[in-house]
Amino acid sequence: MTAKVTIDPAGLDAIRKQAGRLIYKIVQDVKSTILDLMREPKSGRTYWKGKDRNIAHVASAPGEAPAIDHGLLWNSITGVMARPTTGVIAVGARHGLFLELGTIRMERRPFIEPAMNQVLQKLDNAGIISRFDRIRTSDGI
Repeated sequence: MTAKVTIDPAGLDAIRKQAGRLIYKIVQDVKSTILDLMREPKSGRTYWKGKDRNIAHVASAPGEAPAIDHGLLWNSITGVMARPTTGVIAVGARHGLFLELGTIRMERRPFIEPAMNQVLQKLDNAGIISRFDRIRTSDGI
């Protein structure tokens, strides 16, 4: 006994379109989650800035997403579709890599890794994906 399954080539276009919509939504969710993580209160060192040193700024502690200071990192984060079924989160600020991975003088302040894992966990819980391995940017990008 055999069973044959055939997908109409016209149906493949519909599948690609649906996958593209899902990936676009995932990319936007990851970007939104990154920005939410950056908005959270921080527990690092407090220092004073501004012309008269009258503005308090609380920096991020190791392991926390970066604090928002001048907005360069914040404004450099984009989520785009590279191809119909490929989405990309891009961080244009050069120091974003150093914050995500850390340096020999600074412990990491990850923001991409926890955002990706939060969104993937939501998709896993919703049954949209069947399994995912946690992303660890400390192992390299």
